[in-house]
Amino acid sequence: MADLIERIRACDKCPGLCEDRKNIVLGEGPVPCNIVFLGEAPGAEEERTGRPFVGASGTLLRTLTSSAP
Repeated sequence: MADLIERIRACDKCPGLCEDRKNIVLGEGPVPCNIVFLGEAPGAEEERTGRPFVGASGTLLRTLTSSAP
């Protein structure tokens, strides 16, 4: 996993995006796992903290997943 993280951190295949990013945002939680949530793109709060689903999308995700019948 450490090798993959370094490869992502060093990636420069998306001109503009790689120069402007402040953090990479990777997953959290156990590996392996039974379920994975993927986000389309990190928002401002995710990029600031380097953590997934901590901004508005995370609030919505937690609301939706905790209100299951």
